[in-house]
Amino acid sequence: MEQQAPSQEPDEAMQAPSPQTQLREWFRGIPLCTKSLLVVNVSIFVVAAILGWDNYRAVCMAPYALVSSFQIYRVVTSMFVHLGLLHIAFNMLAFVPIGSVLERSLGTLRLAHTILALAIVSAVLHVATAAALLPFTPTDDQFYACSVGFSGIIFGLIVVETAVSGAERRSLFGFFTVPAKVYPYALVAFLQLIMPSVSLLGHLSGALAGQAYAAALAYNSGAVTQAHLLARVEAAPAFGRVVALPSYIHGRQDGLPVAHAPAGHRLGGSERSGGGGLMASLTEAVRGAIGRAWGPRDADGGGDGDGRAVGPATVRGGYAYDAVSITDTAPARPPPSQGGAPGSEARPARPQSDADRRRQLAMAAAARRAAGGGGNAADGGGAGAELTAGQQEVLAGMIEMGYGRDRARRALEASGWDVGQAVDALSSGNIH
Repeated sequence: MEQQAPSQEPDEAMQAPSPQTQLREWFRGIPLCTKSLLVVNVSIFVVAAILGWDNYRAVCMAPYALVSSFQIYRVVTSMFVHLGLLHIAFNMLAFVPIGSVLERSLGTLRLAHTILALAIVSAVLHVATAAALLPFTPTDDQFYACSVGFSGIIFGLIVVETAVSGAERRSLFGFFTVPAKVYPYALVAFLQLIMPSVSLLGHLSGALAGQAYAAALAYNSGAVTQAHLLARVEAAPAFGRVVALPSYIHGRQDGLPVAHAPAGHRLGGSERSGGGGLMASLTEAVRGAIGRAWGPRDADGGGDGDGRAVGPATVRGGYAYDAVSITDTAPARPPPSQGGAPGSEARPARPQSDADRRRQLAMAAAARRAAGGGGNAADGGGAGAELTAGQQEVLAGMIEMGYGRDRARRALEASGWDVGQAVDALSSGNIH
């Protein structure tokens, strides 16, 4: 009796998707505002490269041009111009994760508003600081310097995310960790140390703009007022087609939230490791660049103040690191409960990818094992008691989010090993 050979279809179905499919799924999962800015930055870079355009001084952030000629357009144009492939690659690899995390938390329209506010405030601070330094510096390089790139905005977003993430410490490319509150400024100093040509004022003004924006939103009444105004824009008929797009994220109606990434989706460094996946590759890139970064560069602070075009001579001969921002991004958080934090309003369901749903199901299963592994949520979870395998898995996940082991365990025990409640308790400061 002949036997039929086993079908190969199941094996073929189990094969990993192609790189093209993975890239398409990754791009599809990026929220609308972050995706749009990524497309704009990359498109401008590609078109400029094809056309051979290199007149950076016509569009860069130059304090003297804003003061003497009131060329306000430079506030916008300077953000979308990059000097080289590494420049735009590092900036976009840093922007997409942190932009996605904040957009899922704030909403698409509110993130766009945040970026616009950061652009304006950082430009004002950049010009004001450069002008204020004129009497105290031996040269006027900062006032006549020409800087381009998106990293000023990225530094502002780092500060905003740090203010709402609840993380206690952040890793600088795996070299060492610093308190989360000083992380953006430590990153500015660290990048300035290993890449002396980058724009110190561009990065610092972006970070200070983020500090000012986060402080303004920390006053809940102002944040709620802003959220309601943006909600009215979302409800306008003219905005209907944009809101209907699958990648659009509706804004929340309460104050400044804790930034929740999809469960299990780790975007940045933790208290222990300093990053995985994206950050591991970026860390290697930084370490590899340190040996090359001390040579002369006509970088973000490039140009010599004489009206000469910035970049072409040196960019063609080496790497352009100016305004490059490589960042340890937001620690992943499970999504809040339907009602959000106490006093917040329920938010409409947001579109999720299949990968996000699988991660959430895995996290929920781990939480159920943690609660039921000892027969009772409290069993095996008391202070000093041995944890079950499920509880250890959930605790390890909380530590990777950036929380200290002891605080994370106390929060989980107090919430009956409910991850969402534990995160809310840690974020509200109820667990010490």
